[in-house]
Amino acid sequence: MSAAGEELYWAWANQASPWSAWAKPAVFATFNGWPSSPPPLPALPGLPWARDLRGDTAVIVDVPDGDAVLAGLALAKAGFQPVPLFNGCAAAYAVVDVSILAAHLASGAEVLRGLALGPDAPPAFLLDAWRRPDRTKANPGRFDNRWVTFPQDFPSARRLAASGITTVVLYAGEVKDDLAHVLMRYKEAGMTMRQVKPEPGEGTAAEFASAAVRPLAVTKPSRFRSFGFRAALLAGLLRNPAGGFGAKVPQPSSGGG
Repeated sequence: MSAAGEELYWAWANQASPWSAWAKPAVFATFNGWPSSPPPLPALPGLPWARDLRGDTAVIVDVPDGDAVLAGLALAKAGFQPVPLFNGCAAAYAVVDVSILAAHLASGAEVLRGLALGPDAPPAFLLDAWRRPDRTKANPGRFDNRWVTFPQDFPSARRLAASGITTVVLYAGEVKDDLAHVLMRYKEAGMTMRQVKPEPGEGTAAEFASAAVRPLAVTKPSRFRSFGFRAALLAGLLRNPAGGFGAKVPQPSSGGG
């Protein structure tokens, strides 16, 4: 990890927060274009609903690309500790372009330093809803950094409850199949499940701001708690030796008989 990447990682993985143990270093460790002077951030979403949440609530953000970072910063201003779970590595000619996401991480670091969130700030876990595009984009020669998330990437319901957290709010347009395994475990443990969902046709972080918190109906995903569910989610994805997801797709063999 470069010095710039490490500095930004620790700005986001706030050492004062117990939740930063779950922060993923993949983007920070592999992105090589950190700007020396980060560009100004776009306007953050207002998230009036977040200001009404109490300290017994954790938020999971699952919106696309840089919008996830902007939402995390808006939640930080509402008193939440953003925890980046972006687990796809960065490289040239990547399937999942993380350049905007990385730029917002760089620009948002100063915001977080200024807030100086303490250890009591409840967590807001950040995911990129575009983490797993269609496999047809992973052509030979490209860097395939598509990724998924697992229950082990999040604190257990017991760990959340030990910190007084009894409610989980999902900030997303839909429940992705990988995240469903996380949410179902929380539901089984007795957590109150809520969602902030945009109206049809909406999708940007700013448009999510006016959405209301409503009950989240969590249904049991396929292969829930089965031995093979992890293998099924990982099918076709490439792990990176340094951690996270990402490797160059090999060219097909041209050898003959």
